[in-house]
Amino acid sequence: MSNKNAAIGWVDENKAAMLRKLALVLLLSVQALSGKGQIYFNNLYLHDDRGEGIGPGGTIKLSDGYLNWNNGVFGSGLYTQLSVFIVDEYGNLITDADLPLIDTIREQSGNIIALNDSEFVAMSFQQTFTEDTPGDMVLRKFNRNAIIEWQQVLGEEGRLDIPQRIAQTNDGGFIAAGQVTIVTGSDDDGQAWLIKTDSVGIVEWEQTYGGALYDNGSDVVQTPDGGYLLLGWTRSYGAGQRDFYLIKTDNEGNEEWYQPYGAETSEIGKSILRLSDGNYLLTGSGANLELTQSLGRLYKIDSDGNVIWSKTYTYQNNTGHNFHKSVELWNGDLVSVGMTNLSSNAGWLVRTNSLGEVIWQREYDKNESTDLFYSLLATDDGGFLLSGQAVNEETNSQDAWLLKVDSMGCTFPNCIVGLDEEEKMVMVDVWPNPTSEVLHLELQQQGAAQIMLYDMAGKLLLQKQTTQQRE
Repeated sequence: MSNKNAAIGWVDENKAAMLRKLALVLLLSVQALSGKGQIYFNNLYLHDDRGEGIGPGGTIKLSDGYLNWNNGVFGSGLYTQLSVFIVDEYGNLITDADLPLIDTIREQSGNIIALNDSEFVAMSFQQTFTEDTPGDMVLRKFNRNAIIEWQQVLGEEGRLDIPQRIAQTNDGGFIAAGQVTIVTGSDDDGQAWLIKTDSVGIVEWEQTYGGALYDNGSDVVQTPDGGYLLLGWTRSYGAGQRDFYLIKTDNEGNEEWYQPYGAETSEIGKSILRLSDGNYLLTGSGANLELTQSLGRLYKIDSDGNVIWSKTYTYQNNTGHNFHKSVELWNGDLVSVGMTNLSSNAGWLVRTNSLGEVIWQREYDKNESTDLFYSLLATDDGGFLLSGQAVNEETNSQDAWLLKVDSMGCTFPNCIVGLDEEEKMVMVDVWPNPTSEVLHLELQQQGAAQIMLYDMAGKLLLQKQTTQQRE
């Protein structure tokens, strides 16, 4: 180590107040990222050597790991069999199993919810390719060994019933959001759809919503008054091609009000989250008038549907972005996951504060091909588990992808403190720490470097390019 007393002090008078708290922040950040218990992994999961197209599914937290619900395609590609697999907290595969097909049909996985640590209810969409029943919703309850306790096929003849997301209701039943399309000859009409069942999947009621054009339901939450908020997209109402579409219903699905959100370009609502302050976050994709490609889109609304704030997001000014899901953290920060960069399709993770202002964002390219995330979980070690799909270059198949990152979105320890990548570590020494006015930096490798300083919440406070080994 060189003589630190000879190092040049770097001071920016305009940043004096910031530096008073910065050094302590750096110290705490390093300790947090390299502390005990932080877990990282980046794995693809090929299901029985026939993973020729892992589709959207879901991931839920278990006491000893995670359960994942996905499509596993047969080698012929003619049929899709649903599969579940469980990994431990380090991403090691514990068990996997297929759920039996209902006759000879094709199924696409929807989402899954946990009733407890050993029982689950999952939703899927089955296609029979017949005129009478072109597609139905399937509900299954099963255990960790994929033993089915009950299953229900829900839908009507002559109608395409496509579920998107399911939630458990206060009475122990289930509510699913989706779209129904009534096929009459060469014409069809899609409407947003809610279907309510009891605790064993027996239908209690269903309702459709929308106008003369296509409308869709993507996600649903139960409200404190016992009713529901259904989020999706609409072409029947609003200002443009598609708009976010929010419908408030009573406890039997009767519409109380609806509200479109959007501009003249296409905007699609994907998920809805009830926040700790009683308001709601709407997550999806949108665009501005200057761009033809989509951007990440968030709306924060109150319980009456009034917009508190709305923002769009992009990564390094690329286009072709979307968000699929968001979570709220203990301090009110929001974390959203999806896909960025239409040309290479990389996974995308964005953390904002409660006002929607970006703290940090990261892009993850597993194999420089079609990579994306459908969902995320906040984990016990303060990090995030990202769940999606990526290309397996060895088999040229689309496999289930689980990426475990830390609280800063890093895939390895200390990546925010002068580290480039795990195999090429470029350490930085920081002193004094804490400090009141002057912060010294010394890189342990010569050459150009980018210095980025963050606060404890991970917000980027300063970014600086340098070729000096000491600053």
